[in-house]
Amino acid sequence: MKFSGLVSLALLPLTSFAFNSQLELGSFLNHQDKVEIGLSNMAISKSSDAKILSYAKRVVANHTLANIVLLSLGKSERLSLSDKGEFDPKLAELCELDGLAFDGEYAKVMIAIHEKALMNIDSSMKVETTPIGAFSSIIRARVQSGLEMARQL
Repeated sequence: MKFSGLVSLALLPLTSFAFNSQLELGSFLNHQDKVEIGLSNMAISKSSDAKILSYAKRVVANHTLANIVLLSLGKSERLSLSDKGEFDPKLAELCELDGLAFDGEYAKVMIAIHEKALMNIDSSMKVETTPIGAFSSIIRARVQSGLEMARQL
């Protein structure tokens, strides 16, 4: 199965950003949700490891729900949230892997994604009082939990 659509979407911020508006923060979170859902759907189709499959299914469920809430908040704030970011070539490589090689790289990528998400949420205090800023503060604990689970893979 090819995942070329994921590669075109799989653009991750390579550094942390201090977002100055809820549009910037909301777009980052929207992008993170889409990438994690895509990667985890890939894991569901490529992995046979029970821990990877369980984690990937949880990521898809959690990020699908979070994205619904985020997009609803964006709509109520009259924001058009983007899902674009910078390209990370590691994600293209992940599409080509299978078996244990895929499982190991998927775990590494999920750790990196969650670490970057935490840095970006923590550096976005300027927008904390906005609806999307408040949402990011609420989901921070779930992002931390996702990171800890990824580290156990």
